[in-house]
Amino acid sequence: MPNTSVQLPAIDQNICNKWTEQDIDYYNKLPYYFYKATSQFRKYWSTWSKILDKVPWTPNMGEMMKQVGVEPTPVQRQMAFPKLLREVPQVDIVQVKERTTEARLRWKQFVTPHFNFLPSFQDFLRGNIAPHRQNLDRQVSIYEEQYYRTHIFHWSPYVWLAGYGLVDAPSAEGSPDGSTGKSNDWLEANLPKVKEVLSFKELFKALNAFEDEVGATPFEGDGQPNGDSAPLNERFVLIGASTIWNQFLDDPWLKENRPINMNIVTDAFKGDIFGKIRYRHEKYGIRIKVTQSGNNASIEFPAPETVEVNPSAAEYYRTKPNPAYAREAQYFVSFLVGGPSYQIINVGPVPPPFEESDVNGIIGMDWNGKIQMTRNFLVPCVDANGNIVMDTNSWGHYIRLQSEVALGIVGFNKFNVLPIIHFGRSGITTVF
Repeated sequence: MPNTSVQLPAIDQNICNKWTEQDIDYYNKLPYYFYKATSQFRKYWSTWSKILDKVPWTPNMGEMMKQVGVEPTPVQRQMAFPKLLREVPQVDIVQVKERTTEARLRWKQFVTPHFNFLPSFQDFLRGNIAPHRQNLDRQVSIYEEQYYRTHIFHWSPYVWLAGYGLVDAPSAEGSPDGSTGKSNDWLEANLPKVKEVLSFKELFKALNAFEDEVGATPFEGDGQPNGDSAPLNERFVLIGASTIWNQFLDDPWLKENRPINMNIVTDAFKGDIFGKIRYRHEKYGIRIKVTQSGNNASIEFPAPETVEVNPSAAEYYRTKPNPAYAREAQYFVSFLVGGPSYQIINVGPVPPPFEESDVNGIIGMDWNGKIQMTRNFLVPCVDANGNIVMDTNSWGHYIRLQSEVALGIVGFNKFNVLPIIHFGRSGITTVF
């Protein structure tokens, strides 16, 4: 077996030279008569894809999308004093200007380990491929949401720092090492200014600045694509963690202004905030952990979940919240979203010559996140001299699931989203 195997699970891997076979003894066997147990995960729900508009990609028109929009003449006075009819009138010369934005498509691949036929033949978890298919679907959906949110966070030209106010922010492509976009250096310089949780008082200040200083516009019409349960006409959307919504129940503003018959102990807070903001819960939003060592600060975006790998632990093999994310991350990022801002690019089908499967069963190309089952890969075997070589999977003993997704998002009115960086829970003080 090659020594280039990948430790599972893994992310952002280049797997052309690696072999990732599923352990044939990974699942419980029938002779032991184990009941099939399924962990009940809280259902992941999409957020950004439900409130952002969609725009189709036009094939055969290059690999870059450019949007061109018209900007009206700015309002240049507060008071107007026209001339009398007996006098020569003065003239306002007005014109419109064009503003452009660009977008490029990106893509990402997902695969399962290589499955040997034996577990499906002997294991109690017969058809163990089905859970892998469901998990693959879930991971693709989560990745898409994370990509849209990441793009929006790094390209937003303004940020609200709770307890400090509105600041101009870098608006550029982010990077995995934190060197571009809202870089780690920028975060290190600005996070010390955060002093508050996201309270009603702080949200009210942010909304005023969002409308008045940034010039954001609310949603219009009867609702957004995918059918929200209530109209968003003349309203903004606040996207944040469930814990932030829960903290609103203990907010002084709510206690002072609640209806006299509202029991905040047993009744959930419902309705619009200030009559202008509708809340949307986001699972596994952006959280930032800062570790201080002397005069140096380490910026980290912890993974939301981890796997218990201690064999003696009661939760051995359980996928569970990562303490670094759930308990130790001091800063949360919520988003105040206005009317037209970003558009998700519907990439559409692959070029016609590449989408069809051939007579040998080799599947065609598909970049829309569709999960495919394939035997078209090499497997390791031992030759007559004891050397490990790669051979075709001609006997069909192995299969794997795979999915490829092409992604795109374009933001013409980037100012219509305001990231709000705030402490995640009451009682936290600045870590700098």
